[in-house]
Amino acid sequence: MGIDARTRYTKMMIRESFIQLLKEQPVSKITVTKICEMAEINRATFYKYYEDAFDLLQKLEQELLEEILNSLSQFEQLSIRESFIQLLEHLKKRGEWFQIIGSSHGDPQFASRILSVCYENASFLIQKFFPHLTGTQKKWLYYFLAHGYGGLLGCWLDNGLQEPTEEIARFAEELLLKVTALPATSPETNA
Repeated sequence: MGIDARTRYTKMMIRESFIQLLKEQPVSKITVTKICEMAEINRATFYKYYEDAFDLLQKLEQELLEEILNSLSQFEQLSIRESFIQLLEHLKKRGEWFQIIGSSHGDPQFASRILSVCYENASFLIQKFFPHLTGTQKKWLYYFLAHGYGGLLGCWLDNGLQEPTEEIARFAEELLLKVTALPATSPETNA
């Protein structure tokens, strides 16, 4: 096992141990000693990579955000459904981490950070499909859709990622098409 492989393995063990502990208790209660015991490493090894549990949480969040950004960079050439399937597949691979890190035990603001990063890096999609909207309206539309899609993702994560990604993406796309095709005013009712 080379140096790089050993380092990757050690970091993986630290992270996996941390995630397991985070399932059970808030980050504020997790000690370096507990992480080291579970990962079967000494404290000096832990401190080689992280300052404390909060630093580890922050680095995990940054890694997940970078993975999302890498996914978003490919969205420009994909349809909305294909983009969403790709995002769902990515979340499926790391679903437990997203769920635990974004929980009350980790960082409840993590979901908001994901939304902000996505807005900054995927606003071209709204420009592409809704060029007639003002800048403010595009931002409103993004947050409207993001919270709807976010709720759908949250439900999917809570259900253990059981439904196929294609089914979730198709459903989300149908909702989007219905919402964006609604008439501007509601029909008058006959009294």
